[in-house]
Amino acid sequence: MINNTESVTDNIAEFPVMQDKKHLRWQWLEPLGLLSPAGIWLALLLVLPTLVIFELSLVPNIRPGDVVNPSGIDNYLRVFDPVILQVMGRSLFLAMG
Repeated sequence: MINNTESVTDNIAEFPVMQDKKHLRWQWLEPLGLLSPAGIWLALLLVLPTLVIFELSLVPNIRPGDVVNPSGIDNYLRVFDPVILQVMGRSLFLAMG
């Protein structure tokens, strides 16, 4: 006759080990769950406004209150104008010296 008490005891002893393995499998998600509220606030209050400002920087001849659509990178290409490069170089020299 088979001793049922031993088989039940063996099964109970193995069960917590199985739970630990399942817990370890999903353990990497716990920090993400804790960081998600901060990540949402960071995206809403920092990244999105920065993208809006970048989009507005692409618009030539914009004035406060104007409703415009971005039309190119001409504003960024003006940085390579010789006068602007000279002013930026002089400013960096004075800032470092």
